[in-house]
Amino acid sequence: MSDNNMQRREIVEDTPQYRSVMLAGPLSAPPMPRSFASLRPMKTAPRPVEKFSPAKTGSSVWKVDDIPALPASYFLERSSAYVDGSAQDIADRICECLRKESIATSCDSDDKNLLHGETSDCLKFAVRLFTGEGKMIVEIQRKCGCSFQFREIARSLIRSAKGISQTTKRKFELPSCIPRQAPEMRQARADAGFEVALRQLSSQFVDSQLIGMESLEQMTRCESRTCISKKVLTGSCLSKVLEATQQSPSALHSTLSEDHESVIRRRAITVLANALSASAESGELQSVMDESKMLKSESLINSLIETLRDASTSPHEATQSARCIQYLMTDKQVKMIIMKMSVESIVSEACHFGESQSTLLERESKRLKLQLGSI
Repeated sequence: MSDNNMQRREIVEDTPQYRSVMLAGPLSAPPMPRSFASLRPMKTAPRPVEKFSPAKTGSSVWKVDDIPALPASYFLERSSAYVDGSAQDIADRICECLRKESIATSCDSDDKNLLHGETSDCLKFAVRLFTGEGKMIVEIQRKCGCSFQFREIARSLIRSAKGISQTTKRKFELPSCIPRQAPEMRQARADAGFEVALRQLSSQFVDSQLIGMESLEQMTRCESRTCISKKVLTGSCLSKVLEATQQSPSALHSTLSEDHESVIRRRAITVLANALSASAESGELQSVMDESKMLKSESLINSLIETLRDASTSPHEATQSARCIQYLMTDKQVKMIIMKMSVESIVSEACHFGESQSTLLERESKRLKLQLGSI
């Protein structure tokens, strides 16, 4: 009998102990989620905030009320901090930092203590306030986008929440010991990159089109932007960029397609603005406008004006549209079209909105307003 018992003991499987279950203790209510952003689907685009008053500053965008205490089972993100001060003062400082960085914001409709933000590079994040240990807790969570860019923005927001002045961003130059590329080689690389981007724009896949448009955006602001801008503003490339610029949201069929198309449209407007700017720097803008009928079409002008009209919901697109209109107005025909449209009120509204939420939109709208006043 003892031998049988020994055999039974030997064949018992040595299974691992579930330490996380053993340490949990008695059953309790389900824990809260790690982060607040997972409680509801992510919004595809910032919504307009409360009614805007030109006399107010960007600090009045976020109205906080009844700040909840930090739940015991809630795990804070690493991008969080304990801050002394009143909730509204902290929210005002955060909004001012977002305004200076020209980050689009929208208040959550269900939770007044939750603020959504989106950069022009499609980095989306959320900011929320808690109370705990006699202080305010500021938590910033990335939803999607570049993690390195989020790290820099989160640092700036936390410094602003604490009332610490922002430091000037350091710019690092290429060390002199690294050999520079010959202009001919740099030009050849830029031409090859443009051909690759153009092939991606011609693809039937939306993700390839997005990569191609992002590549053009980078190339139209690099050292070789002058020669690349000439190619962007002519031929089939210009047709594809303008087609994406005038993409109508009503033609979209799914949420995923809408997300991709809205990003492509933002990139396309930026590419057009960068190319026009590079042509103006090189003194070739007037010749480009004289040779291109597509840049003087009423459909393009109307699309840019409508985008500027929607500055409260699409501030990034409106900023780039204001840039495009400034350069296009160097042509007499475009000036006549804009004068017939009476866009002064639209530009003024965009300027007022920029004063509260986006320094870049404010700057470009003011420049366009001065340009319209000189006609």
